[in-house]
Amino acid sequence: MGVPNVTFKYLNGQLGGVNPSQDGVCGLVIQVPTAPAGLALGASKALYSLADAEAVGLTAAYDETNSVSAYGEIRDFFSKTGGKGELWVMPVINTTSVADICDTQNALVAKLLADSQGRIRVWGVATNRPAAYEATTANGIDQDIYSAVNNAQALREDYALNRYVPTRVILPGRAFTGNISALLDLKQQSNNGVLISLHGRKNSQEGMIGFLLGVIASLPVQRNIGRAQNGHLGVEEAYLSDGTTKAEDLFALQDVLHDKGYVFPLTRVGRAGYYYNADPTATSNTDDYYSLAHGRVIDKVQRIAYDVYLDRINDDFELSLQGKISASALKALQGDVEDAVNVVMTSAGELSSFRCYVDPEQDPISTGKTVIRLNVQPRGYYKEIVVELGFVKAQQ
Repeated sequence: MGVPNVTFKYLNGQLGGVNPSQDGVCGLVIQVPTAPAGLALGASKALYSLADAEAVGLTAAYDETNSVSAYGEIRDFFSKTGGKGELWVMPVINTTSVADICDTQNALVAKLLADSQGRIRVWGVATNRPAAYEATTANGIDQDIYSAVNNAQALREDYALNRYVPTRVILPGRAFTGNISALLDLKQQSNNGVLISLHGRKNSQEGMIGFLLGVIASLPVQRNIGRAQNGHLGVEEAYLSDGTTKAEDLFALQDVLHDKGYVFPLTRVGRAGYYYNADPTATSNTDDYYSLAHGRVIDKVQRIAYDVYLDRINDDFELSLQGKISASALKALQGDVEDAVNVVMTSAGELSSFRCYVDPEQDPISTGKTVIRLNVQPRGYYKEIVVELGFVKAQQ
């Protein structure tokens, strides 16, 4: 037995924590004119590096031969994630509309999410329309994108509420006409799970969705993509999705464009490089999820809570003498999820605080239902900083 002494044993699993979720897992549907050699149209594949893309035939040569940016989108993603990450890719024929790609009735995005087994947190569509395609642009961008927004919102809500797989969606504002006044005001919509990005490439009407997904994947869930301290975007030039308007050209109009709820690159006085304006979703600023960061935070809480409470389905618990949920059962219901969320998120600075409340007066025997309220206090964000500057005769 050895010399008598005090010994210690570390206990584990006492806090009810769960493994941190894979917050940076993204999905990308890419329009292409023909399938790459190693990946069929409508099939999905998880890529963990640029070499994985090349292995299935998505190469620089493929892009050049087909006059598209498929490999380019994937390269952009990994350029922002340090060359690694998890990107689920699905090529689709480029005659398929973005609205159809996002439609719950079509097995495209739905299949992508299913194939990833719910791992995808944010997904987008990279467009490469045929040269013969003529976009309807009366509202400033391809009308197909506006049509896709409602479908994408419906799809994400279906998966979040009915399949317990919450996601967020990025769509390209392709074929931007350069006419900001013609753009629809996204702040008049209620599609709080969808963003439209006007970030594009020189001489192209398509967007840079792979790049934006890479930026998102590189940041913690509570981080705004427009945060100045993130650093500049690391590109030598920044264009809008008309292929000719540069970020510098927007300086006098960027407030108007921002107030309409679009994501776009801009310049900051006194800072080198380009930055995103913010992370607005296609909904009113009175909506709790007007920001991608708020959406990503609540999605992560949902995933953790689902994992915690799934183990309690059909479990038995002690009742009080009045037939209500007993104090010990209430404490367990509240404590388990609070421990899990606080260990994974609050301690990491992704939330300000988190509390769970269960009404002790519920009658689970009669109703067969237990209602739990999760109160998430997000981080605060410095949006507009007003500095009052002037002379004083004497300091107070």
